[in-house]
Amino acid sequence: MALLNNTLSILVNQRITWLNARGNVLVSNIANADNSSATRKELKSFKEVIAHSPRRIKNSGYGVSEVRDVKITDDDVITTKSEIAREVEMLEMSNNSLEHDSLINIVRNFHKMMKSVLGKGQ
Repeated sequence: MALLNNTLSILVNQRITWLNARGNVLVSNIANADNSSATRKELKSFKEVIAHSPRRIKNSGYGVSEVRDVKITDDDVITTKSEIAREVEMLEMSNNSLEHDSLINIVRNFHKMMKSVLGKGQ
């Protein structure tokens, strides 16, 4: 039984990969906020990044399924024409962090549940 190779784990991993890349873009924006010639950069939406990610076939104990490997490239970063507002970037960074923490809590609770089911809980 593949506990860590299920759909939930794969989706969480893909989303965390995207959130990490988004965090890097936001950090870059914050670092360049004082530069008057700098423009804001954004990462394409998760849905857009997943749509162009390469596919691979995965064979598990439950049958064959399709998995997408999330690869963030420079093509996924969009340069806008708007100025960088540090306050906006900090709010976006906070939202990014909250979503990241939520996903980590999902994984943590999943593992607690599995320990409990397997009789290894506290």
